[in-house]
Amino acid sequence: MRENVFKAKVIEKLKKALGPCVVIKISPVNQIEGFPDLLILYEERWAALEVKKSERAYAGPNQEWWIMHLGQMGAYTNFIYPENMSEVLNEVQHALQSHR
Repeated sequence: MRENVFKAKVIEKLKKALGPCVVIKISPVNQIEGFPDLLILYEERWAALEVKKSERAYAGPNQEWWIMHLGQMGAYTNFIYPENMSEVLNEVQHALQSHR
C-alpha cells in the first residue's frame, strides 16, 4: 500500500474513533525536517503520528527525535504502519479519551 493511501485510511479511522477532533496533515513542503505527518487535536489533549507504508520503512533520525521530543512534551506519539495500525489507533484513543 502506498503511504499516502494508508495515511488517508488512518485519518478516516481516527475521525471515526474519536468523533469531534481535528486531524492536521503536515505538509512536507512547509514542515520541519522529520516532524510527524499527522497532528491530532482532541479537546485539551493531542497526539502526533509518523505514518510509514510498512514496519520496515526507513525512519530518519529526525523523525525518531521528534517522536521522542513531542512525547516528552506530553503528547501521545508513535510510528504507525499497517502492521501496528489497530494497536496504535487503540492507544491514541485511550490516550486522548482517558481523562473523561
